[in-house]
Amino acid sequence: TADGYADVVRPQLLGMAAGLKVTYEFFSGDFSGVNDRVMRVILNEYHRILAQSQWLVTIPQICERVWAWFIDHAVMAGKLRAPDYAQRRRDYLRVEWRTDGWPYMHPVQDVDAKLKAIEGGLESRPAAVAERGWNYKDIDRQNAEAAEHAESYGLNYSHDPGSTEDDATHEPA
Repeated sequence: TADGYADVVRPQLLGMAAGLKVTYEFFSGDFSGVNDRVMRVILNEYHRILAQSQWLVTIPQICERVWAWFIDHAVMAGKLRAPDYAQRRRDYLRVEWRTDGWPYMHPVQDVDAKLKAIEGGLESRPAAVAERGWNYKDIDRQNAEAAEHAESYGLNYSHDPGSTEDDATHEPA
């Protein structure tokens, strides 16, 4: 590259990234000089920007409208039985939107922090699970089924909801 080219282009890329409300690093692909702590800050900010777009634009302006159109047409076509639909349309259109969860940057630290927030009452377990893109009732059902299955084979895993610390640390007899 020509001498000074990067010095001329970088401010332009910074301006474009700011205009698009994305970080310079994601816009340009230039992660030079970024350590893992700074990367975590950049990712968190990027996730906040995307979440804002999802919850303020994508879901209300696209998802909710498509869902309403779909349900309205399914009822009108007789494919969906909905008594008193005209009076109870809002009830029939009620849906829980859930976006995909973000992968952990530091899984052990991230999970430990989340567990401490739940234990300290700063966040609920259902909210933490929803943040990961899941429904806590589905997870509880799956855990119960897995624990029942493991028990039927005489197995005991440390992550079983019903197991105790002592059960997990001792070898089976």
